[in-house]
Amino acid sequence: MGDISMKTLLAYEIYLAGKPLNPRTQYNYLKTVKTFLNHIDKTPKQLTQEDVNEYVRFCLKNRLHNGNATRFRTLKIFFNYLQKDFDIPMMSIKETDKAVLNEEQTQKLFDTVKHMSARHRLIFYLEYDGIRRPREICDLKIHDRNQDILHYNGKTHKDHIILTKRLQHAWDDYVNNERPEPQQPKYAPYLLLNINNNPGIRGTHLLTIAPLTRVIKEILLHSNITVPMGENPTNYLIKRTSITRQLKTCPDPKIIQLQAGHANLNITMRYNRVSDDDRRRYFRELEEGYKSLLHSENQDCVL
Repeated sequence: MGDISMKTLLAYEIYLAGKPLNPRTQYNYLKTVKTFLNHIDKTPKQLTQEDVNEYVRFCLKNRLHNGNATRFRTLKIFFNYLQKDFDIPMMSIKETDKAVLNEEQTQKLFDTVKHMSARHRLIFYLEYDGIRRPREICDLKIHDRNQDILHYNGKTHKDHIILTKRLQHAWDDYVNNERPEPQQPKYAPYLLLNINNNPGIRGTHLLTIAPLTRVIKEILLHSNITVPMGENPTNYLIKRTSITRQLKTCPDPKIIQLQAGHANLNITMRYNRVSDDDRRRYFRELEEGYKSLLHSENQDCVL
């Protein structure tokens, strides 16, 4: 990439730093632009509409829909910064029909995780109760917590959650009894540190979400749960399950939206999965309630 491109990208990075975006989002924006410029092999000043069209055709043929939706929206922001009025498709994110764990399976998770390490419980409750994204969990610092309030660096600056009692207990147990010694002072603020026995890794900051995914897989394995067909045992399976289960009992879905850190309720509802069994149960309870009401009215008439 030439000097002109690097100067433009540096200026764009400074521009993004002045926006209400977290560092991870800024990084992803820059990465998308760099990939685009490397693909067309031109500087921003040399860009044409045909270059954009060619890249769109390439992405539509070789990339997935939801990735393109984010990719094209990100490039549009860059084009606006350049003050170039290029046309690029604005695509909506498609809702996926991925499954969630049912009530029995979810209860198995809770029964199992109670007997596992504080680290397992902390990560699981941060994902289930706190509805936190894996990368946000990796970047949590000890001083982010104040009593039952946990601040985090999120996508939309919906930046704090309420900690449940079990999450607070897991946090305290981990910090007091299981957290490894930080390898260097720069790692000391981070909540979760690597537990690998390799002296070059143990006590360092989690650079990837792989250790979190490994914890979820271990919990599912010990719970003897068969993951729904076509689903991977990942952190997002827990997230979808949590939102679906909590929306069924929470009196106000706005509470779940705020806990999940979503910009609006529509995003939260994308994670909500309603099965045929859920609908059968609802209508069965509705009919039983109606029969009970009729019985009560008939009794009143007799009296």
